[in-house]
Amino acid sequence: MPFSSLVLFLGISIVLIAVIRKDYVKGLCLATCLLVSLPKALRIPLPGALPNLTIQRMVLIVVFLAWLGSGERKRSSRPLPFVKPLLLYLGVSLAALLCGIAFMQGLKDFLSFSVEVFLFYWIVACSIRSSEDVVRILKWMTIGLAAVAAIGVLQRYTGINLTNRLVPLHALTTARSAVLSSYPHRIHFGTAMSMAWPIALAIRATLPKGTPAHRVLGYSVPVFFAACYFSQSRGPWLGSVAAAMVMLLVGTPRTRKPLWFIMALVGIVLLLRPGVWGTLSGMASATADTSTMKGGSFQYRWELWKIAYAQVTRSPVRFLIGYGPAAATVMEINSVFDWKTAYQEYVVSSWDNHYAHELLSTGFLGLGAFAWLYGSILKHMYVARLAAEEPNRTLLAGILASAVILLFMMSNVLIFAAQLNYIFWVLAAAATALSSSPPAREEEPEHQPDPA
Repeated sequence: MPFSSLVLFLGISIVLIAVIRKDYVKGLCLATCLLVSLPKALRIPLPGALPNLTIQRMVLIVVFLAWLGSGERKRSSRPLPFVKPLLLYLGVSLAALLCGIAFMQGLKDFLSFSVEVFLFYWIVACSIRSSEDVVRILKWMTIGLAAVAAIGVLQRYTGINLTNRLVPLHALTTARSAVLSSYPHRIHFGTAMSMAWPIALAIRATLPKGTPAHRVLGYSVPVFFAACYFSQSRGPWLGSVAAAMVMLLVGTPRTRKPLWFIMALVGIVLLLRPGVWGTLSGMASATADTSTMKGGSFQYRWELWKIAYAQVTRSPVRFLIGYGPAAATVMEINSVFDWKTAYQEYVVSSWDNHYAHELLSTGFLGLGAFAWLYGSILKHMYVARLAAEEPNRTLLAGILASAVILLFMMSNVLIFAAQLNYIFWVLAAAATALSSSPPAREEEPEHQPDPA
C-alpha cells in the first residue's frame, strides 16, 4: 500500500471518528459524503483470504459502532418499507450462492450488498428523523459528488487525475482521454453526475435565496452537467433527459423554473459550441448504426438477455435461482459463453446489462425479487411525493428523478461501483423519512435593518 494512500486512509478515519463522536447526525452526513466520493481502491490489504479493508468498510464500521452506542437503534420505532421484497431478494441470492458455481467469489458480492449496502440503508433510515436531517444528509452527499465532479473537470482540462496521484491503484484504465475522477469506470462516473444534479436542484429550491448553500448548489448544477458530458458516455445523458422529464412531470414550480433556465442555457451552449452538439449527435446516430462500435455495443446489451436466457433454461434449478453471484466472471474465464452476436464479432467479455446479469446470477426468482424490490422503492417515492407538502414535495421530486437514472442505467452497464449503490440507498432512506415526517420549517433570511 503506497504511503500516501495509508496516510489518507488513516486521516479520513480519524476525522470521521472525531466528528461522529461529537455529533452523531453530522458524522453520519460526513460518512455519506465519503461513501459516495472515495474510491474503493483506497484500502489496507489484509493477509490470507481475508477481504481487504476498504475505506468504505472502515467508514461503515465506524458508523455502525457509533449507531450502537448512540441509542438510535433503541429509539427507532418507524416501520421501514421494502423489508419483505428485500428479504426475499436476499433469500433468493443466498440460495443462488449456496447452489452456485463460484462460492468464494460470490460470497464477497453477496456480503457487499447484504451487509454493507443494506446495513447502511438500515442505519440511515433509522437515524434520520426529520426533514431537516434529510436536507443535511442530502446536502453532504451532494458536496461529496461535487468534489468528484471537480476532480473530473480538472482531469479533463489538465489530464491530471488527483485520485490517481493519491491512490495509484485506483483506475481501471490509464487512458488520458478516460475521465474517471474517483470512480472505477467512466460510465459510472457519468451516472453519478447525472444522479447528482436533480438532488442539488431540489435542495437548492428549499433553501432561502442568497444563502451560501443556495449559491454553492446553484453553481454545482452546471458543473455536474459538464462532468457528465466529459464522461463521454451516451447513457448518463439519456438518463439526464429522463430525469428532466420526471422533474417536469412531478416536480414543483420551485424546480421547473430553474430547470427551464438550465435547458435554455444548454441550448445556448450547443449553439455557441457546435463541437458539443456534434459530439452528442454523433453518439446518438452511432447508437442506431450497428456497423459502429457504439451501435454494436448498444445491440450487444440486448443480446445479453438472450445469452442469459439460454444459460438459465438449461435446468430447472438454474431457471429458478441461476448460477450464483459472480458466476458470470467464472463462466467468462472458462469460455462457457460460446456466443457470437448478430451485429458484430463480439465474444462475451463483460456484462453491460445489470438486469441480464441478475437473471444469470439469480434466475427468474431473483430477477422477479429484484424488480419487486426496486419497483417498490420507486412506487414509494412517487406515492410519498403525491401526499407530501412543501418543501418535502420538492425534495421527493428530486429524489425520484435521481433514482430513475440508476434504474435506467442498469440496462446499459453492470453496476459494480459501490458509490452508486450508496447514492441510491441514501435516496431510499431519505424518501422513507420524508414520507413520515412533517415538512421542514423553511428558514427565512436574516432581517437586515433598514439603513435609512
